[in-house]
Amino acid sequence: MSFKVSRFFSDDGPFAGAVSTFSKRQAQTELAQAIEDTLDKKSILVAEAGTGTGKTWAYLVPALLEQGKVIISTGTRNLQDQIFNKDVPQVCKAMGIPALVAVLKGRSNYVCHHYLKELEESEAGLRSKKEVPMLQAIRRFAETSSTGDKADCSAVPETADIWHRVTSTAENCLGQDCQFVEECFTNKARSRAQEADVVVINHALFLADMALRQEGVFELLPSAEAVVFDEAHQLPDYATRFLGEQISGQKIADWERRTLMTVRTQLKGVSKEIEPLVQAVGSALMEFRLQLKPLEEMQNQQALVQNLPNYDRVMGRFDELVEAINLVVRALLKYQESHPDIQTATKEGAALYDSLIRWSRSHVKVDEDKADESAGSIDSNEGQDSDSLTLLVAQEMDEEINTVEEFKGTPYVCWINLTQNAFQLQRAPLSVRHFGKFKRPEQAWIFTSATLSVNGNFEHFINNLGLYGAEERVWESPFDYQDNTIMLIPKLPLPNDFSFREKFIDILMPLIKATHGGVLVLCTSLQAVEEFAEMLIERLDEESIDRPLLKQGENSRGYLMDKFRQEGNAILVGSSSFWEGVDFPGDLLTLVAIDKIPFMSPDDPVLDARIKDCESRGGSPFFEIQIPHAAISLKQGAGRLIRSEGDAGVLVVGDIRLVEKGYGKRLWQGLPDFYRTREPADALQFLEYLAKLQK
Repeated sequence: MSFKVSRFFSDDGPFAGAVSTFSKRQAQTELAQAIEDTLDKKSILVAEAGTGTGKTWAYLVPALLEQGKVIISTGTRNLQDQIFNKDVPQVCKAMGIPALVAVLKGRSNYVCHHYLKELEESEAGLRSKKEVPMLQAIRRFAETSSTGDKADCSAVPETADIWHRVTSTAENCLGQDCQFVEECFTNKARSRAQEADVVVINHALFLADMALRQEGVFELLPSAEAVVFDEAHQLPDYATRFLGEQISGQKIADWERRTLMTVRTQLKGVSKEIEPLVQAVGSALMEFRLQLKPLEEMQNQQALVQNLPNYDRVMGRFDELVEAINLVVRALLKYQESHPDIQTATKEGAALYDSLIRWSRSHVKVDEDKADESAGSIDSNEGQDSDSLTLLVAQEMDEEINTVEEFKGTPYVCWINLTQNAFQLQRAPLSVRHFGKFKRPEQAWIFTSATLSVNGNFEHFINNLGLYGAEERVWESPFDYQDNTIMLIPKLPLPNDFSFREKFIDILMPLIKATHGGVLVLCTSLQAVEEFAEMLIERLDEESIDRPLLKQGENSRGYLMDKFRQEGNAILVGSSSFWEGVDFPGDLLTLVAIDKIPFMSPDDPVLDARIKDCESRGGSPFFEIQIPHAAISLKQGAGRLIRSEGDAGVLVVGDIRLVEKGYGKRLWQGLPDFYRTREPADALQFLEYLAKLQK
């Protein structure tokens, strides 16, 4: 074991000389050594590294020294951009080594020249006058940008709807038939990734590649000697989402509309023959949507398929919709050589058909007394390639198609939910343990995050992803929590008591008055966000406290975070998206308040199915599923308070179950070593002390 990385982190090493803020951290050196060892052994490392360990540099050094290609996968595109634009150049410069590094995102992040031109030429493509300058800005950006990455187009927000119409999907990409194939930003990004030593991606793309290879399309990512998963605690949720499937009514409607236009434009001689078939898809779609009316009265407007009261009628209309798409695809297949747009419509329709068939085969109507046994899903039976339109289309077009055998037989949970304008057919794996099977024997996998274990136990994370045999290591945060923080758990009613929120605000108001920095209120539901924000506004006004209040939902997440930093003493009230990935060091944040233990919502169909599956095996869903997830989420939320060595502040958790229930100990023991109290006066005195230090 050479541990050649150690010299870079020594007191007299390259970093000490090149980076003024660098200081040797034993945990960082040990983590880098463990990663180096894992790369040599081609094994799996699961490493929890507390805030302040310096884990990014700890894995970048061995990754940059590795002979083969290394993929670094992050949970968010923000961290992806930070690593590529800031951390990698800084580390490379300090190490004094050249490295070819590329960033790769999903194709929906890159401008598509074909669809940009199509939108410019379309009379009805723009949906409002506001989109006119946006389209002009995107055109200028496409002509001058070397990447085509929409994140670099500052003139148009990344969340703008117009991006959906100037980017491509795997289904509607024209591939080699596109007139802009040489200028394609997606192809250029992939070429750079193929040539690079280190490729920085995100979990969504990594898992989408798994799903696409499983669907038999193509590999998005280059092969690699090693993969480093940063923010790895997010992987089980990402895997559930991306190894499943989502088919929206809007997607079907958009395909029907584009196909009708393409047929009228490119198949004028036979359009009268095919047009009625395409229009039949629209009619069948409308009939299917009408059968979903009972969902409007159900909680969250969603339900497992077999729980629908009119199940037989729903599935009857579903079969008619699937057959209508089938007829269109087979009709178009006769003319697929006539124009690339016909090929695209054919491929897209075939993919839709196959997705719908998989969805319908992934569930079975069960009797209530058998619900526990089935857990809402059965064997997905995905091996019936004879029914695959995608396979038929590929054969007719003489294109190669691959399959991934590891997914065969995976049980799925299927449900339907209504959205504002349409519906979604959802399909998610009951378990994502097959994730671990995708590691190649000659590959090393490293998983790191500040929150992977439950009080040092990695069983939940490892079992979730099937990472059996992985080495498990923990490095605690180097920060002094005992002297610089207080965790207050005041004596309040239970969170479900009608008076809880008012009394929680009563506890917070004196602390808000006393603290000199910003305040972050983390809630477990959007409803709680609304109610707490409304109550806080009223109390701030009553007590003449001059602090701006920001609320999730009133603007984009990025805007709220920037505004919070600008104000310096704002109150930000948010839900799940603010429990992690939020970094406000120093006096920007001195008070964090969490309303209650972040247990998962029982309304989630996947959770419901997993609970029933756990019970059918004789397990305890509360301790095997709910407690580990809550412990990791609570650690993430609490971790917002201390982000750098000089930070100090107070964490308030309003849920008395944390100390008054037996399971509460499992939760708070996994948190950093806060000074704990139940007396609000202790927290108030500490915040007043911190405020005086700033004067």
